[in-house]
Amino acid sequence: MPGMSVCALGVGTFGPWPLPAVVTSCLHATPNRGSPMMDATEQRVLTHEQVVEQASGDPDLAQIKQAAERIERDVLATTGLHLNYIVQRDPHGHWWCGQGPGASLYPGDDVEAFVADLADALSESVSESLAGLHRLDEARTWPRCPAHAHSLDPAVLDQVAVWRCSQDRDIAVPVGHLATLIEST
Repeated sequence: MPGMSVCALGVGTFGPWPLPAVVTSCLHATPNRGSPMMDATEQRVLTHEQVVEQASGDPDLAQIKQAAERIERDVLATTGLHLNYIVQRDPHGHWWCGQGPGASLYPGDDVEAFVADLADALSESVSESLAGLHRLDEARTWPRCPAHAHSLDPAVLDQVAVWRCSQDRDIAVPVGHLATLIEST
């Protein structure tokens, strides 16, 4: 049906949502990568596997792949969940990455700002998936600050995307290295 996609939000919750020119996917408790479901537009939509295969030939796609892999390392290290995402390119060359909420990358954009935006968008999906698995304490505070009872916020600090505490600016770790912050406390 034109202009409609079937999307997966959280774990095991499916339903039709009107999402013109947007494709979504979900997080899984197993290494299932799934296949995308897309609307009837003329846009280029790539699954995780296609991004991995095609990234070497496209510098923008390579940046998206590296950004998503950094976030995926954090998700896997702290939750055991595997991140599944969709990448989409519109006819004007703008890239979108995510699952439901996502982030856009335009040629020439700051990649670290994109990483922080994508981490912010995907953290919502991680929390929803954790809640769907009845891991409610984790869902409320993912990624949890090691010193406080709240989640860390993605930001760009000194030109690097980081997870940062909103109460103590000294608590910050680059996106992709969240396990090192958790292990050091």
